[in-house]
Amino acid sequence: MKKLRKLFAVATVTAMLLTLMASGAAAATVAAPAFPDIAGVDHADALTLLNLRGIYKGYPDGTAGPDRPITRAEFAAVVVRALGKETLASAFASTTPTFTDADATWAWAWGYVNVATNAGIIQGYPDGTFGPSRNVTHAEALAMLIRAIGHEGLATGIWPMKYIAYAYDMGLNAGVDIIANLPATRAEVARLAVNAMRTGMWKGAKDSQGNPVFVASLLGDYEKTGTVSNVTGTTITLTGAGAGTYNLASQVQLFGVDRLDALVNLSVKLVFDKKTTATDPKVSFIEVVTVANTLAGTFEKYVAPTATDTNAYVQLSDGSKHPLKQGTGGAVTATFSVNQSAPATVDIAAATGLRVQRLDSVVLTFDSGRVTFINATRVDAKNLIVSSRDTTAKTVTTTTTYPGVTGITYGVFNVANAAITINGAAAALADLKANDVVNITTQGAGTVVTSGGGSFVTLKVEATRNTVQGTVTQVVTASDGTRTVTVKLADGTTKDVVLLSQVTTTPSVNTVVKYGLNADGKAAVAIGITDPAADFVKVTNSSKIVATTTTYTITVDRGGSAYTYTLDSTVFPNGYTGSLNVVGKLQISGTTGKVTAFDTVAALETAGALASAYGKVYSVDTANNVITVDQWNGADFLNSTGPIRVTATAFASYTDSDTAATVAVGAFRAVSDYAAGDKVLYYWDTTTNKIVYILRLTPQ
Repeated sequence: MKKLRKLFAVATVTAMLLTLMASGAAAATVAAPAFPDIAGVDHADALTLLNLRGIYKGYPDGTAGPDRPITRAEFAAVVVRALGKETLASAFASTTPTFTDADATWAWAWGYVNVATNAGIIQGYPDGTFGPSRNVTHAEALAMLIRAIGHEGLATGIWPMKYIAYAYDMGLNAGVDIIANLPATRAEVARLAVNAMRTGMWKGAKDSQGNPVFVASLLGDYEKTGTVSNVTGTTITLTGAGAGTYNLASQVQLFGVDRLDALVNLSVKLVFDKKTTATDPKVSFIEVVTVANTLAGTFEKYVAPTATDTNAYVQLSDGSKHPLKQGTGGAVTATFSVNQSAPATVDIAAATGLRVQRLDSVVLTFDSGRVTFINATRVDAKNLIVSSRDTTAKTVTTTTTYPGVTGITYGVFNVANAAITINGAAAALADLKANDVVNITTQGAGTVVTSGGGSFVTLKVEATRNTVQGTVTQVVTASDGTRTVTVKLADGTTKDVVLLSQVTTTPSVNTVVKYGLNADGKAAVAIGITDPAADFVKVTNSSKIVATTTTYTITVDRGGSAYTYTLDSTVFPNGYTGSLNVVGKLQISGTTGKVTAFDTVAALETAGALASAYGKVYSVDTANNVITVDQWNGADFLNSTGPIRVTATAFASYTDSDTAATVAVGAFRAVSDYAAGDKVLYYWDTTTNKIVYILRLTPQ
């Protein structure tokens, strides 16, 4: 018993370590909104940017409160964080501000207020108070931001017009309609703060003409501006003022388009996440500047010019037609890219080669009402089956032939820069498993192949991990060859599953199957049943063992439900001839779905495959479907080494008619059928140390 406990402990710790070790940088995905209450609101981008820079942290409930007014204490925190002086504020956090209304109710803001007032950014009132809970007006917000970036000496005139006029001159008010005495909302302040952070700081210097000389803005090198030329799973490349290739954070806040690959040829602003290091900055915020000039849709076809209409069009699946840019003589000059291939001129008559195809996802870029660029994305390798992955070489190997490439019986995909998802959630290469069904998007739609002939430049790996397992009750083949299999599941319900053509074996009725499903719920791969605990069943009474002229079947109880399986005739030429109402391990072929062996618990224990121990139920947790069993010496619990917890879904469970384990057993017992103090005999697999069978002893 003690040995069994140690084995369980080792297995648990090992599993935890393996989980922690299964690492690998996942490719970037589009992040959910930074706050739950900003989706679709004005200035959501500014609120998000300030959150990523650690300036806007939201309320305790996680919200940003975009429409709420901002108080003077809150504004002090925003401006001090924007200046990068939060560490200084922490140093003064316990120093009581020199205002008559300083009390514990706003002690959280003392450090920020001390820094802001000492810097001359925020001032108190003539009566000596600070007014921490008073709302900040538009005029006050502009004044304090102008002071924060050092421009106080450049704003001339009287309060508040000098600040408002200067803000208009410098574009500091962009996006906000300024009404001097109107309380500013938190969203409006976010916009004004971002405007100020993008404006050059002034340290008092002027050129020979007396014009102020500005230095780097508060965002400075944390922000890059340019035109996107390429996006991979982990990097983005810009041309223009901010030219360079930059690493993407695992989660990227995206504004203007809804997916990263739609950024190509668009002007953007990139901002690095404050949480990343100076030596390895990661882009976590991308704002598209040219939103109005793009349109996303699904490609249908090109429409050629006619005698009555000299325009060439791209038509989308919704029926809309959009004129292509044309040059001298009506020649089409618009360009296209498929899966980030190098841009090429559109040839609307092309029938082969790299081209935009029907049902490709596209983003159209317009200039003066005409399409100048078509950015197409295509999943060009569908329903491939993962056989292995190499986290060192950054590759995934699939067992299904890669379409359109000769001489390769399997695909080896280079996924170093690929975005990987499993069931729609971001994942790492190490998370992929054998028999995952994957759709793969490769650069140039499969045309970019290395000299090795099998290492594809992969952009996306979209994996589906979903299985269906049970007994076949019906097989229907339609006139077009489509095969639909009805599978009886463990809970007694049935599910109709369409078999893809790559599943070559059509099962027979009464065979056990397990299929890996694709994103559409269709069977893409046949998988053998490998869970040993799930294969422990009880053979039921003789009236349910049926022999036909050509096939023998066996009916068993699994978890309280009856299942009928076909016996492999080469192993059971005369059908099942063993005892009834005994528990044993049922082995089912993953290829044929037929029973190839049934070994009783007694035989397995004799062979050393199972071991057993007497125990007593220590506690029952029906809510979590768990029972706890402890060793029992016939009189009391042996608590010195602690109980063993056993999950009810992992083992067979029945009632005995007496204390001998080799005789017929009674009915299936659910967790709710047990009570503390019940005497049991339990068995575990000596290889996996997994409990596979519990027998409630009778009498108690």
